[in-house]
Amino acid sequence: DKEKRNSSGNGTPNSNTAVTPKTIAAVVIGKLLLMPLMGVTTVYILKTYFWNVPEDIQFQFYLVLGINFITPTANVVMVIAELGSGEKAKNVMASLIGWQYVVAPFLLSLTVMVVVWTAVL
Repeated sequence: DKEKRNSSGNGTPNSNTAVTPKTIAAVVIGKLLLMPLMGVTTVYILKTYFWNVPEDIQFQFYLVLGINFITPTANVVMVIAELGSGEKAKNVMASLIGWQYVVAPFLLSLTVMVVVWTAVL
């Protein structure tokens, strides 16, 4: 078990552990399907019951708010991984971002349509 811990002795797992395709699929599905679903639901509830946004900016406001939920993981995450982790962690983050952009053309078409529909309501 000690071999799985890092050299700093703080008990955190080493960044040299492997990431399975199942984990990558879960992150991609979570970020590109579940987050948009949660975002659209949140925007719809806020729009219906809590916020009274002026009608002349309503569409733009809700569209921008919804788009924040549907964008894939930003490349800024790579900078964070590079500053605080080893080579393996950088490769994992690059893989996650890469797979999100592979799947994005299919899932983003659907989620953008739902976000625009929610903004128009």
